[in-house]
Amino acid sequence: MAYCAPHQLSQCLPKVVPKLTETTFINSIDAPSLALLVPIVHRGLRQRSADTQKKAAQIVGNMYSLVTEPKDMIPDIGLLLPEVKKVPFNDSSLSC
Repeated sequence: MAYCAPHQLSQCLPKVVPKLTETTFINSIDAPSLALLVPIVHRGLRQRSADTQKKAAQIVGNMYSLVTEPKDMIPDIGLLLPEVKKVPFNDSSLSC
């Protein structure tokens, strides 16, 4: 799915991103796992819907909290971090 045509992926994102937020990541995340998830989450961060952007940012945080080798994050941090910084958060959307 990460390598679908852009039009196909944009149609799937409203269904996929909420499902990923419902997923409980209990295993460590390695480089191959990131290679599958990052393109999908990156596209979610660039969607027009603020709700999709917020959910994608939440997935990024959850995903990277489970990365065991920091070096695995290096290739993707430059791609995701600028997009996460653009996500419009407000105090009511943050949950502790």
